[in-house]
Amino acid sequence: MDRYAVIWTRTTGQPVKLADMVLNDQQLRITRTDEAMAAGLPGVSMLHDLAGLQQIVYARGDTQRLPPQLQALIPPRDPHNLQRLLLGKLLAREVQIAGMKPLDQEWHMLTFAGHGGIGHLDVFKSDAHALQYYGQVARPAIDAQSGAAMWSAFRRLALDIASQQDEDLVMDTLGPTPAVSGFVPKLVVPIRLVNGVWEGAMGDAAAGATPAVVKLETYPGLVALEELAYAVHRKAGIATPKTWAVTLTHAQEPVRMLAVERFDRTGDGRPIPVESLFSLLRTGNPRAYGSTTDGSMEKLGEVLSLPGLLSDPVAAKRDLYRRFVLAILTGNGDLHTENIALQGGAGSAALTPVFDPAPMRAYRHFRKNHNLLSALPFGGIGGYFQHGEAGYNDYVDGKLTPPDLGKRLVDFGVTLGLSRPSCKDELTQLLACTADYADEVRQILDVIPTAERKPMQPDSAGFLRTLGDVRLAVAASYALPGRGRRVQ
Repeated sequence: MDRYAVIWTRTTGQPVKLADMVLNDQQLRITRTDEAMAAGLPGVSMLHDLAGLQQIVYARGDTQRLPPQLQALIPPRDPHNLQRLLLGKLLAREVQIAGMKPLDQEWHMLTFAGHGGIGHLDVFKSDAHALQYYGQVARPAIDAQSGAAMWSAFRRLALDIASQQDEDLVMDTLGPTPAVSGFVPKLVVPIRLVNGVWEGAMGDAAAGATPAVVKLETYPGLVALEELAYAVHRKAGIATPKTWAVTLTHAQEPVRMLAVERFDRTGDGRPIPVESLFSLLRTGNPRAYGSTTDGSMEKLGEVLSLPGLLSDPVAAKRDLYRRFVLAILTGNGDLHTENIALQGGAGSAALTPVFDPAPMRAYRHFRKNHNLLSALPFGGIGGYFQHGEAGYNDYVDGKLTPPDLGKRLVDFGVTLGLSRPSCKDELTQLLACTADYADEVRQILDVIPTAERKPMQPDSAGFLRTLGDVRLAVAASYALPGRGRRVQ
């Protein structure tokens, strides 16, 4: 049986239909409208736009996912993912998807909630549903007190200690919301600021609220650590969105969150196309790139070199290099292909501001694969799959931190087209930017209340030692100034 849906966008400021979609047992077919083609509007993928394709056909298998650009609009296929559980229960109020094939289930999720997400693509059941969505009045504002109650209920859901009342409060307050990838629970919601401060209130972007992604703290100390990582990137001159770290209290329970302003919206609310490097890799070669840890950092450099894709490939590759070095120096081993993205249309694209720079190596005790030097291999080391397991062990001669790490980073920079002297200069500058980072991390981890340290407590001593080892390995490789002392 054929299933139909449509894709619309507001990149011009007004709702415009982009494409029709048909899903059946054999394929998914996406056909851009003649009007969208004639207007040169950004389509489903920058690669399709570069090729000038009007119709895209995806062969279907029982377990095949949606195209990555559409898959990004719904929660991942994880039975424990909180957003997916909530979306499934909301959807069950309208249609029973239990027993359907996975792709059919996700099709219903996509047409139910796949609009308003990151980027410019809005998916609906029909043109009528699209016009109804764009014409709806602003949702009622939610004050700080009611917002605190909702976020507290969301926290209890994340910790699996919620009541049915908590679940209903979250679903009825938020309704169907688009997804944001990641292990930590997060929601796409407009937040209401008062004198630049967020205290939990929510509203509607059309009524002046700030479009944001709100991340809930489930790992003790993670909000402060991620806010620190953003600050380090700002200090290094790398583009970052505005952030608000907040602790709300409801019924004597603290709720810690980090709100990040959406960079995929212009000042007047128009969406900006955003596509992850995972999406580009998978679109170009779906057999080779099924996971966000497939490929390598060198392969990402090749993507940024695609003719006609970026406005300034040289600047983008230098930016990628600096972000990658900072990820290693700050303990963010989770810089995979879905955590790096481009924004803008094909031909004018550039890297988005930094997002999700969380230093997950601090939480190695909870999940061993959090303790990755790098989620993607580079220079013959790193990556998720090493030594037959998860890549958190024995990179070189039994050492977690390769002693020649600085040399390998310079070699990687050369593959991007940077000169060796400029790579050394970048390492020197980034070591200086992170000179006080370990001390600031220690201050954050030392004050976590004892009652909140379990489960998922950070490995403070191990993380601090790793930060010191990494600094020494980077600096010693080229006898660079600003060598970091080993932190005991």
